Amino acid sequence: MTGSTEARGDKELIGELDKLYTALQQDRKPFESVWSEVTDMFYSKRNIYRPNNDTQDRKPTHRYSSRAKRALAIASRGFQGYTADRRSDWLQLQFEDHTLMGMYGVQDWLEVSQRILLAHFSRSGFYEKLAEMIPDAMSMGTGAIYSEEDVERHKIVFRCRHPRAIYISENSFEEVKIVIDEEYMSYRSLKDRFGELLHNNMLEREKTTPFASTTILHITMPFDGRFAKYASGPRSKAMQFISIWYDKDNSHIIDVGGYFEFPYAIWRYDKSDGEAYGYCPGFDVIDDVYMANQMSRTRIQLGNLIADPPMIVDEELEGSDFIVPGYHAYRTKKDSTMDPVALGANYPIATDNEDRIEAAIDAHFNVPVYQMLQQLEARNKTATEVIEIAGERVAVLGPTVGQFELEALQPLVRRSFNLLRRAGLIPPPPQAVMEAIQSGQTLKVEFLGRLSQIQRRYYKTDGLNQVFGYIAPIQQVNPEALDNIDFDALTRESLESAGAPASVVRELEDVEKIRATREQKQAELIQKQELLSQEQMLAKNADKLGKRPEAGSPLENMGKMNG
Repeated sequence: MTGSTEARGDKELIGELDKLYTALQQDRKPFESVWSEVTDMFYSKRNIYRPNNDTQDRKPTHRYSSRAKRALAIASRGFQGYTADRRSDWLQLQFEDHTLMGMYGVQDWLEVSQRILLAHFSRSGFYEKLAEMIPDAMSMGTGAIYSEEDVERHKIVFRCRHPRAIYISENSFEEVKIVIDEEYMSYRSLKDRFGELLHNNMLEREKTTPFASTTILHITMPFDGRFAKYASGPRSKAMQFISIWYDKDNSHIIDVGGYFEFPYAIWRYDKSDGEAYGYCPGFDVIDDVYMANQMSRTRIQLGNLIADPPMIVDEELEGSDFIVPGYHAYRTKKDSTMDPVALGANYPIATDNEDRIEAAIDAHFNVPVYQMLQQLEARNKTATEVIEIAGERVAVLGPTVGQFELEALQPLVRRSFNLLRRAGLIPPPPQAVMEAIQSGQTLKVEFLGRLSQIQRRYYKTDGLNQVFGYIAPIQQVNPEALDNIDFDALTRESLESAGAPASVVRELEDVEKIRATREQKQAELIQKQELLSQEQMLAKNADKLGKRPEAGSPLENMGKMNG
C-alpha cells in the first residue's frame, strides 16, 4: 500500500471526528487557565507542553516561595508510598463469592497470579508512571496513564500523559470512555509506526524533515463499526473499544485498531457532578500560594532595608557617606550626622504571617498526615499501634484513596492482568475458577496499601477487638456463651484484616483433613489406653478369682501372651 493524497475516511466520519475534537476542546477550556496558574506558580514540571512551546526555555519562572512545590512533593510521594509501593504487596486478588474462595487451589492460584502481576509492575516502569500521575492529579485535578502491550518484548508499556495532551468525555455513569490523545511525534517515528498508511504530505515531510515533529490524534471510544473498514489488520469481535489514529491536518484516518479493555486510567482527585475534569488541592491552594509568594518577596525586601537602610545625611557630608565596613566618615561640625531612616518594620511579624500561610498550604495537601505516619514508623511502632494512633487522622483521606483505587488502580490492575493472561504469562486457573468465570464471576482487587490497611483495619479490627472484649468476661460466668461464636470464621476474619497472605492460610479442605487425622489418632490412643487399662485390671485381679481363666477369655489370652 502506498501513501495517498486522497484522505482515508468519508466526509461524514471525518466531520464527526472533527466535531468531537472541537466539543471536547470547549469542555476543557475552563480548566486550562487554572492549570496555567498552578504550573506557573508551583508545578513547573508541567508548565511545558511540547506541541505548544517546544522551544520554550526550560528554566522555571523565578518565584519567592517554594513551599507549595515542597508540599506537593511530600504529598504525592507520601500518597504513592502508602497506597502502591514497589516494596510491598499492595494488592490481593479475590473473588466476591466466598464459597469459591474456599475451594481447593483457588487461593493459591490467585496468589501466584498476584505475585506475577507485582513482579511485572516492578520491571515495566509502572511505579515511575504513577509517580507522574499522582502530582498531576493533586495539582491539576486530573491524571492519566495509558497502557498497551509490547508484543515483541512480552511486557506492558505504561505512559503518563500530560493533562494538556488529553481531552476526555464521560458516559452516563460518570466513567471516562472517550479519550482524544494528542500524540506529538517526529515524522520519522510516524513513518516507522504506520509506514505507507500515512498521507502523502506526511511521507514527503518525512523525506525532507524527518526529525521535525507534528501532532496526530489518537481517539479511543466505544466500538463503532463504521470505522472498522479502515483497519489495516484483523480485529477481534470481542474488542469493546475502537482506536482511531487521525491526521487532522490532512483529514486522513491513518489506521484503526481496538482494545478489549479501555486502555486509559483517568484519575480525578475530586469530582464534581456533570464535569469530566477533576478538582484538587492545587485549585484550592493557589490563592495561598500567591500570598506566600508576595509575603516572601516582602520579607526579602524588608530584610534588605534592615540590612542596608536608607540614610539621612547632612549636606556637608556629601561625598563622605559611604556605608561600608571599616570606612571612616569625617564630619566638619559636631552635629553633622548620618542616621538611618526609621522604617517602623517588624521582621518577626512578617515571618509569623508567612509561617501561617505555609502551614495552610501544607494542610491543603494533607502534609501533616504523611509526616505523622513517617514519624510513627521512625519510632518503630508496631502495626497495631500505628493503626490505633493514625486511624482517625487518616480517615480524612478516605474519599481520596477510594477515588484513586476506583479510577486509577482498579483499571490498571485489571487491564494488566488480562494482558498478561492473554499473553500466556499467568498460569492456567483451576477448574473451579474457569467455571466461575464462564458463569460471569469477575475478579475482585483488594488493596492493601498502608492507607487502605490503616482505614480498613482500624474499623474492622476495632470490631473484632470489641468481640473479644465482650465475650471474655461473659465466658467466665457462662462458658456455654462461647457456643455462639464460630471461631473458624473469627480466625479467618482476623487473618484477613491483618493482611495475611493466602500462602500462610490453609485451605478449608486441608483444615478438615488435619482435624480428621487428629481425631482419628486421638480415638486410637484412647482405645489403646482403654485396652491397657483393662489388661492391667484383669492381671491385678487374676489371683483373686481362685479359678482358672475360661477358654478364650481376655485373661487366658493375656496369660498366653505373657507365657
